[in-house]
Amino acid sequence: MRLFDREGLATRRALLAAGVAPSLIDNDLKRGRYRSVYRGVYALGPLSPRGEMAAALLAGGPGSALCFASALVVHGLMKPRATLDVVTPTDRRDTAGVRFHRFSLSGKEMVVRDGLQVTSIERTLLDLASISVDVDRLAHEALAKRLTTQAKLRDTASEHRGRRGAPALLAAANAKHVRGNLEREFLTFLNDHGLPLPLTNVKLGRHTVDGLYEEQRLVIELDEDGHRSAWAFEEDRERDRDHAALGHRTMRVTEGALNDRLARVLEQALASRPR
Repeated sequence: MRLFDREGLATRRALLAAGVAPSLIDNDLKRGRYRSVYRGVYALGPLSPRGEMAAALLAGGPGSALCFASALVVHGLMKPRATLDVVTPTDRRDTAGVRFHRFSLSGKEMVVRDGLQVTSIERTLLDLASISVDVDRLAHEALAKRLTTQAKLRDTASEHRGRRGAPALLAAANAKHVRGNLEREFLTFLNDHGLPLPLTNVKLGRHTVDGLYEEQRLVIELDEDGHRSAWAFEEDRERDRDHAALGHRTMRVTEGALNDRLARVLEQALASRPR
């Protein structure tokens, strides 16, 4: 039976449950067969960054999860830090290299990434916002990497309405994340004409669309000016058909079309409701 996990970690409780005598555990520690990382947590040798996080979770006990900056590391939004943050269901004293936190989490606010239990990206950003961390850039990066969606961020902020951090998360969720010059010009155009801003770069079916007005079920696709190949033209038409199959209209916009006429057409389109 394998007593230590892939990182070479085991807890005293697990060893005892496997039938290892307390005296044998103590003797193995004295002989250096393994070492104590935290109280009741043992390692066979040096730990990788992932191993350090796994050890901190074992120290936190069942139901623990990496949180705050440590969660960002697991989600790929931050490099490893010297101090780890772990949320636990019971009170724990901080130990060397680990800060323990106690707060309630719903089931969906804990996920498993690379075998490590961690707060979801949405909950992580909420927690960081609650301690006055600017989460705009982090939210932008998380959206760009498709770790979350604007809708999920908004839902989390709504579910925690009244809590510190929720307004900042909502603002980050509603920020307009822009990829190219035409997108910036289009958003400026909308603002100058007093038109509402759409959600940008969001998933719709199997495509990521440039802009989406959810209530009106209107898709905005921005096309750079210039000659387009026949293949690209057909690909665009296929995208439009896919949008239509989902009940959405598509409006294609080029830089040369950013004029008063487009503003009037778009205003009319937004005033109408899908049947």
